[in-house]
Amino acid sequence: MQRFEERLVSTAIPLLENDIDTDIIIPQHALITVSKGGLGKGLFANWRYREDGSLNQDFIFNKEDYKTSEIIFSGDNFGCGSSREHAVWALLDSNIKCVISTSFGPIFYKNSILNGLLPLIVNKSDWLVLKEESLKFTTLEIDLVKEKVVYQSGECSKEVHFHINEFDKKFLLGGKDLVDITLDYSSEIDSYESA
Repeated sequence: MQRFEERLVSTAIPLLENDIDTDIIIPQHALITVSKGGLGKGLFANWRYREDGSLNQDFIFNKEDYKTSEIIFSGDNFGCGSSREHAVWALLDSNIKCVISTSFGPIFYKNSILNGLLPLIVNKSDWLVLKEESLKFTTLEIDLVKEKVVYQSGECSKEVHFHINEFDKKFLLGGKDLVDITLDYSSEIDSYESA
């Protein structure tokens, strides 16, 4: 698992719809592999592509300004629906490292943490502030250690704070998946088994 850097600086793609479920994030017809690689091309496939397979230039994800964005700024309840872990893999394969929302589907949230994607929850009033900044193509700085989002407003630097469970924060910053963490205890496991 790739570790989440302490600071992420990027513009945010304003994908403001509520209830974006895992079938929208990666529809069933785009589930062409069981590996994590290559799923990015299926990300939001029903919105990104026209019926003939060409890019839908009206969809925000396809706009030139957002080609290098690593953050999605979304409406409420992002990642609801099925437990499709491929949704998180598709986001990561498209270089998305963080999704900001007021709430997440609980299984999507946990899958995100376990794969190195930051599901960042802000309260509604802070969401409204950040929404305006994302629509202005403002660069956001996410400081995971200090649990804050920093942005420029005119000549002033402003910040919005968020909270993340301490275990989830350490997990993201550590860059180890559950297998790696288990292997850290190999000697203790061996001692237990030999006893």
